[in-house]
Amino acid sequence: MPKLVFEKDGAVREWDLGSFLVAIGRRPDNNIVLDDKFVSGRHAVIGFEQGRYYVEDLKSSNGTLLNGKPVQRTPLDDGDTIRIGALEIRFVDRPAPSIPLVPTTPVSAPDPSATAEADLLDELVGSIRSHREREQREREEATARVAEEWEKLLTMAEQLKAKVAGDPRVKHFGIDRKAADVMIRIQREARGPQKLITLALRHPDYRGQVLTGIWLIRTDEPERCLPTAQAVGTELVRELAFLLA
Repeated sequence: MPKLVFEKDGAVREWDLGSFLVAIGRRPDNNIVLDDKFVSGRHAVIGFEQGRYYVEDLKSSNGTLLNGKPVQRTPLDDGDTIRIGALEIRFVDRPAPSIPLVPTTPVSAPDPSATAEADLLDELVGSIRSHREREQREREEATARVAEEWEKLLTMAEQLKAKVAGDPRVKHFGIDRKAADVMIRIQREARGPQKLITLALRHPDYRGQVLTGIWLIRTDEPERCLPTAQAVGTELVRELAFLLA
């Protein structure tokens, strides 16, 4: 099983790789979170495409090094070292041991070792299939859970929209079920700047990723990915109360 090996908080960690993206950065919604001022919020990803793993720098401030050289998007080989901020990550992808061929010789009885190797093959195939099925099941369960929370949030948003209807400071309150987003523009003062609040099922820049939560994106504030409709709704109500008070 391909994996990432790195040392964090004084302990050696291993991250098994599947076919989905592994996000690395300073933001708490990344798969691997790094508390490092030289690491961007969403710094880089490890992905799998056309039978190979790759590392891709996401236009980070300080770049991503592969074996000491800056990279954008580059395939990975066993033993490669990825450096992000102060962290070094080693990519391990050693092939499974090959099954020795049993020479064709006339024997009076089946070779017990051949039976053992065949049993090992069946065991490995079953293990790999189980792992893939488990990954797929976990992705489907996560997607269903987030989709359910999104429907709850849309109900909250519709209630809030009715509540602030007619307030001239609310310039726009759009709920787009097809695009899976809610966009609110508020202008506290006639000549002041407008504040944009966006709630989204998928981040505008990473729409191909597995659903992990609901995005709350606000002008001049850090983006957040929250796990439940209640958490997002609470943040939204606080924001509206502050802007409309």
